[in-house]
Amino acid sequence: MKFLAKALAPACASVIVSACTSQIARQDFEWKVQLDGGCVPGAISASVPVVSNGTVYIGSSDGAVYAVDAATGAQRWRFQTGAGLPGGTEIIVAPRESDPAEMAGRALDQLGRSRAGGKAQINATPAIDGNTVYIGSWDRTFYALDAMTGKPKWSFDSGLPVMEKAVVHAGNVIFVTGGAQARSDRGNGLVYALDSSSGAKTWVLDTLPDVGSQPKWPSHVPVIKDGVAYITNWNATQYVKGAADTARVYVHAIDPASGKTRWSSKLNGAWPSPPAVTQKYVLFTTSPRENMTTVELHALDSSTGKEKWGYRVIGGTHYTFGTRTRNQWQPPMVVGDDLVLLSTDTDLVGIDINTGLERWHLTEPFRKEPINQVHLGPLLYVITGDTMSPTLGNLHGIDPLTGKLAWSMRMVSRNQIRAVIDGVIYFKTAILRNSLIAVDGITGRELETVWTSLPVGSESYSICSGPVRHGKQLLISTESQSFSGGRPLRGYLYSVAAPAGMSQ
Repeated sequence: MKFLAKALAPACASVIVSACTSQIARQDFEWKVQLDGGCVPGAISASVPVVSNGTVYIGSSDGAVYAVDAATGAQRWRFQTGAGLPGGTEIIVAPRESDPAEMAGRALDQLGRSRAGGKAQINATPAIDGNTVYIGSWDRTFYALDAMTGKPKWSFDSGLPVMEKAVVHAGNVIFVTGGAQARSDRGNGLVYALDSSSGAKTWVLDTLPDVGSQPKWPSHVPVIKDGVAYITNWNATQYVKGAADTARVYVHAIDPASGKTRWSSKLNGAWPSPPAVTQKYVLFTTSPRENMTTVELHALDSSTGKEKWGYRVIGGTHYTFGTRTRNQWQPPMVVGDDLVLLSTDTDLVGIDINTGLERWHLTEPFRKEPINQVHLGPLLYVITGDTMSPTLGNLHGIDPLTGKLAWSMRMVSRNQIRAVIDGVIYFKTAILRNSLIAVDGITGRELETVWTSLPVGSESYSICSGPVRHGKQLLISTESQSFSGGRPLRGYLYSVAAPAGMSQ
């Protein structure tokens, strides 16, 4: 459990070239492709590389969709969206003395200003079905591209930016406008289904039918299970502290082929998560707007939409934004078919799906260092420490069935779990933001530093998306951006070797 101290030793952090040379030499880069743009500035997430028939597909902040050979990195084609819009990407320029919070604020302000208008940028992940790539753009258009040539088969004017991955099912391609990137109420609350072959509109669902003509919050992407699509959204009404909160959460179950509603439910609450669906239940979380540290778990009968039980847990006060944000975009974590995991900033709870009763409740490790990230793999992985303070925190591996600590380690950097794949945890570090470290998810043992790229000048390097596993490869999308010199944003797509000793 010494991987962070070893990989981020003071010498390596301060004299990166000399101290990290041995790590770089053993990384075995397979290929590296420069994209014309990297991550979308200010976005919550970036386009994730998708592999199909030996080709990697990915969107970029320059508004292009790229297809590259998975074996060699050779570009097969590039399709540019945003026809008729101003070219290039916006650069966030902040004074040298600006702190990270100010720069983050500028990024979100810029995102809000650009949201209503079209832009040539993509942070949606491609959806591949047969010989077609489906993807939406900030240019308010949804595209179907030939997977071999990149030539458009058809396009659809969505009226608003499309920021999330589409779902292909029963001859339809289903997508939402807005999405996780739209942090305001500028939207229309619509879910579209187009004929996957022609692009003709099959059906449109208004997820907020009684809200009226006011701007509507973007819907979560539908979750399809056993031939039914389940969708959550909320009305995002104006809230005045001390007044009655009229926020409502809407849940719909529809036929994805016809768009016909099987049932719809409405309940008090705000900030609903995407649903997790089991054989019997539709599970999702909400948080009341007057107390964002509180998390409420709801279990609806998947056949009727009637609420079977609810569970409420109140967290602490020192990481409120993180609690609400984490649960808003993360579906409830289901273990097997009878256990669901819930988290606040100070609590982890295992809840019986059939009864709504606690099986275990863990708080002791989190009272002084709040929960930052929670990921489910072979164990439940929890990173503690408030990202808005100097606190660094710990990484805990927890048995999800019992809530017992399996192992813990102290971190010397604010780290972020990028993915848990085949029992391996992949970390992006904060000191070496351009490094990806692999750790065995069962034992906490360091496997290796699978990727590192040295910074240049004042540029800031970061991982946009990934890693994504493809055979012996790990695919990683990165970006390079200067906050002081106004240099163009650029990004890279890397293919690196998966950790040694992993099953292929």
